[in-house]
Amino acid sequence: DTEADAHWLVTGGIQRIGTTVRITARVVDRTVGEVIRAVKIDGPVDEVIRLQAEVASAIGRGVQEALAKTSANAG
Repeated sequence: DTEADAHWLVTGGIQRIGTTVRITARVVDRTVGEVIRAVKIDGPVDEVIRLQAEVASAIGRGVQEALAKTSANAG
């Protein structure tokens, strides 16, 4: 069960209404149950790949910030 070994868990979804899509995601630190990043991006459905890339970048930044905070607290 790889989920049990994961430090962070990413969840999210995609909603579509007409020609608009909303992508949501959040990153949870499983060790403390804290949401370290939540993202919501709306845009045209024909740009869904670009929107997903924006969500991935935002999630990456959240993880980097969490790692930096953890390193600062440890040192």
